[in-house]
Amino acid sequence: MAWDLPTYDESDVKKPVKRALWRKVIDCLAYLYGTIGTLSTYQILNGCYEVDSDGDGIPDSHSFVTLTGGSGTLDATAGRIGKNAFKITHPGGSGNGGGILKGDYMPIGPDRNWRFMWMFWATNAGVHNKMEIEYYDKDKVIIGSPEILYDSTTSPTSVTKKTANLTVPSTSRYYKYKWTGGLEDTDPVSSTKIYIDCALIDNDHDFETGSVVVGSSLNEASTLSSATPTTLTLCKEMILDRDGDLSSLFWLKRGGSSGVAEARIYVNGSPKGDLQTASSSYVTKVDTLLGLKRGDKVQLFLRHDSGGGDYALAKGWVLKSDQPSPALAVSQEDF
Repeated sequence: MAWDLPTYDESDVKKPVKRALWRKVIDCLAYLYGTIGTLSTYQILNGCYEVDSDGDGIPDSHSFVTLTGGSGTLDATAGRIGKNAFKITHPGGSGNGGGILKGDYMPIGPDRNWRFMWMFWATNAGVHNKMEIEYYDKDKVIIGSPEILYDSTTSPTSVTKKTANLTVPSTSRYYKYKWTGGLEDTDPVSSTKIYIDCALIDNDHDFETGSVVVGSSLNEASTLSSATPTTLTLCKEMILDRDGDLSSLFWLKRGGSSGVAEARIYVNGSPKGDLQTASSSYVTKVDTLLGLKRGDKVQLFLRHDSGGGDYALAKGWVLKSDQPSPALAVSQEDF
């Protein structure tokens, strides 16, 4: 197999088709197929919808099924990464819908962390959209019901990025993503266009959360009043999708004018990390968590040592698989 393109001379209409020409065609197709195969573990085939080799309006390596009254096609003016986005149209009206865009089989397995990402938006907020992952075994037989990553009857009307951790069944070796734009159970009243762009997947990622806060700045002073200054309050939790040893990292500081912010990591309701403390400047806090199991609930608790109008603030909580040493913890101001 080699990348050896046929020449224009070999393909001249006046010349007979020879075995050598067909061999070149077959070799080039095999080469391209093999190249695509090397990308497929980490990249959804044609996930940004740039290729439509037959010009039918459906991106290659995808299928599309219309719902009642709906339609779907590529839109070369709407892309956010590359020129194309896929547009699904719900005509409005009770019982009508848009359509279902589905990717091809892609390899996956339970021994890594997987994260699925996509962007979408609609011209009308009152439309029902859903993102699902179908899992298949080694023989490409579907496993159970799809995993629902997103399901909402209210759609953003500006470009919105979504990220979801996947919970891969132990017997799964392939998956397909399934985007339903404009389900038939919700009437947006008027014709509505739903756009999706750039479906991506990656693995061995960190588990991440956004900022979390406990105290008066979120109108939660009652949970940390001066009468109960030692009450730890659950702020965020993450469910693990694999076994392993992880490190917990987050930024911690005190909000308000006095006292100390305190934080502690729990696993399945039991304390596992050290009681971490900080004053008025953000400081990174690190805990090593050994022997975690898939399905474990890892929780971040916060409190302020004196309560009142002061509070505890944490942000950037991440569970990492590389277990950095606590000696690497530095203040945010050092960056």
